[in-house]
Amino acid sequence: TCLAPGTPSLSVSGKTSTQITLAWNDVAAETGYSLRRSTSASAVLNAASEIAQLDANLTAYADSNLAPYTTYYYQLVAENDAAESASAVISIKTLPTPGC
Repeated sequence: TCLAPGTPSLSVSGKTSTQITLAWNDVAAETGYSLRRSTSASAVLNAASEIAQLDANLTAYADSNLAPYTTYYYQLVAENDAAESASAVISIKTLPTPGC
């Protein structure tokens, strides 16, 4: 296809002190997704910050082994052979360590 894929809507479907589960809508014309993460709001999220290359039609990802009580910034883009979609961006803080 010659068109860029649609832009996914990124949300958080669950979190603990060490894991964040992300969810998004499946968009048309994608052949996969690139998920990027940073702990800095001012960081440029690009291929260097990619944490997962995901298959087409997936709509969730669990990011684990995270630091407790830390804010993470995520960017999700849908991809195909022609282009990347506009990015969906979200920030979320993991929970404190249990018992603290």
